[in-house]
Amino acid sequence: MKTFTRSQLQAIADALGDTDAGLTGSEIGHLLATVKIVDTLDAAV
Repeated sequence: MKTFTRSQLQAIADALGDTDAGLTGSEIGHLLATVKIVDTLDAAV
């Protein structure tokens, strides 16, 4: 399984967490689905 470095993970979190200029929830969900990562927010609904 591929893993991220701490700095890579921080960069991803920063990009996803930018609510002013970042992605919408549906855009994030689409990207997660594209790389086969379960969207836990979507799964909770």
